[in-house]
Amino acid sequence: MAKKKTKPAAKAAPAPAYGSARRMIVTYVDGRWTDNLAIRRYDLELKEEGLSLTIDVTPRERIGKTKIAREAYRDFVARRRKLHVIQIGKPTLRAQLRKRLKKLEDRRVEVRFSADGASVTYPAAIVLGPDEVILNLG
Repeated sequence: MAKKKTKPAAKAAPAPAYGSARRMIVTYVDGRWTDNLAIRRYDLELKEEGLSLTIDVTPRERIGKTKIAREAYRDFVARRRKLHVIQIGKPTLRAQLRKRLKKLEDRRVEVRFSADGASVTYPAAIVLGPDEVILNLG
């Protein structure tokens, strides 16, 4: 009796990843920085042209720091075209990025930020630290 050869099952594309993060550190091109912003929601999607990370930015309001967080948010909206480095301490996002970056080969990585109805997209280089993600923009 001859054995039938079976084809390996095709791997399904991973479902889009999403989540939120309580803290995001933003550094601007002039060296100023803030840690008073948070990620309301992020979506991570592997597309034909590359990896797309969409981040919905919100103020990181804490007791006694609401005014500072709202000022940082207004500053982010005004200076959204002058971002330099973003650091996100979210181990889940790090794991999701690592999984998708393995499948990328040499395709593009883009990050889209949206805040207060305005958005901007950057090409990005991603550095995965022990428990954080660093996005070098530009």
